[in-house]
Amino acid sequence: MDGITITVMASKEHSASALQAHVERLLKAYAGKIRLEAEHFGEFAQIRCERPAKTAWNQTFRTIIRDKIGSAIAAYIVQEEEQELLRSIIMADFAYEDEEEIAKIMQYCGGMIGAEDDPELTTDHSRQRREQLIAHEISGFLKESGKINVHGLLQFRLQSYLEELREIVEYAVDEYLMDKQYQEFISLLKYFVFIQDTKIPEAHLMHKGGNEFVILNEQMVPITADDIDETLSVEWLDSDFNFEDLIVSTLITVAPQHIYIHTREPDVPVIRTIVQIFEDRAKLCNYCRVCKPLLGERSKQDQLSP
Repeated sequence: MDGITITVMASKEHSASALQAHVERLLKAYAGKIRLEAEHFGEFAQIRCERPAKTAWNQTFRTIIRDKIGSAIAAYIVQEEEQELLRSIIMADFAYEDEEEIAKIMQYCGGMIGAEDDPELTTDHSRQRREQLIAHEISGFLKESGKINVHGLLQFRLQSYLEELREIVEYAVDEYLMDKQYQEFISLLKYFVFIQDTKIPEAHLMHKGGNEFVILNEQMVPITADDIDETLSVEWLDSDFNFEDLIVSTLITVAPQHIYIHTREPDVPVIRTIVQIFEDRAKLCNYCRVCKPLLGERSKQDQLSP
């Protein structure tokens, strides 16, 4: 008798019923030519797709059924099993045990594998492409056998898919570590600012756009190199100096009581960093009489500063 038997672990809540729902959805159009049955055996469940009595499947129809079941199992794996697979890779391959760290790495994984939902982003790790990769492998396997064990498939057959998940986790771990190092560095600078005595009452950071910044003192005079302790720059910041380092280093060195950040782009990374470091000592301004001569009129979206 023509037929395909799918075995899946039923010990996990909803796993068998979820797989059955995927299979039923994709085979719904062929209800008259197939018979679906499900049966539970302790920790396992079987879903059987068989040819009803007095019907025949030709080779073309067998190929259709194989492809549909391959797509159903692929959708099940990506939608129901993938999160647990990622978590297992984080723990087994990268030796993370702390639940908080695992959760943060999973968030980075989610940002990467969920990028296909944004039409402006293209990614090699889209859900649709992963499902197609798995479905193709399963369809080929079903040419050899009418029986398939989903978890055995994951262990022994879907190595390309699992390697892709590992690449996603590796990227997520790198991003997590970079962010962790950044936050530690920010905390260090915040502590230094906290214990440091203020040297000037206020500083004005003028953001002209892009990477163009000017720092003025309370008399609206540009702060020059003579005002900066260069040893601080060398001691506190990396040797690969960039404009963000210079701005942050300058502000920490002159130690203003208040920093007024005049910008039309408050979400620029260096501005967010300065606000993080100086906290309530930093105030954002997107339009005032002080910045108007340098930055020009505000855009229609800008709101007047309080």
